[in-house]
Amino acid sequence: MVATLPTMQRYLEALPKGLDSYPECQQKASVLRNFFEGTPTQELTASLPPALAQLVKSPPPASEWVSEVHTTAAFMAASDCLFRGPLFVHHAYTTNHALLDSTMYRVLFRIAGQRRLLSKAADRWSMFHRGTRLTLERFDEGLRKATLVITAPPKHIPPLLAEAYGTALRAAVEISGATHTRATASVIDDRAVQLDVVWT
Repeated sequence: MVATLPTMQRYLEALPKGLDSYPECQQKASVLRNFFEGTPTQELTASLPPALAQLVKSPPPASEWVSEVHTTAAFMAASDCLFRGPLFVHHAYTTNHALLDSTMYRVLFRIAGQRRLLSKAADRWSMFHRGTRLTLERFDEGLRKATLVITAPPKHIPPLLAEAYGTALRAAVEISGATHTRATASVIDDRAVQLDVVWT
């Protein structure tokens, strides 16, 4: 049975050119591969437009860049079909943690304390994303909290993806040695997402 994908449809309908929007915004294929690794995707791919079905079935090598609109659409479809409700954010956290703690990236996060990690957040972000920007707005070492902002083209980051990006930040801070870490995401406007992180 072909699943309905309302979250994906709402995302694409909000963009100026649907799947063809914002070609300058790209993401490393490692993020997509990691998200779907080990997950049965037959129901999902049967429901997706052909270009997205192919992307999920046969993702490019981890080091290649792919359209972030395409990956976001695939993630939103997964929230409709595979990871409903809070399962999506939980899955995003576990896969982000696994990716950032993998052999390829672990050394970048484990040797950095929270201050160094977050002060280099823009550089780390650019390892995985093009066409969007992450900025550290505030860092309070005493209170162990920080605020970061992602800026992007209009409607490029839907609220559910903002939460998923928060889990990546939470995972990175944990890998750097923090405990009891929380990340809260909020959409500031159609071009910006705020991520507030606290830890002990």
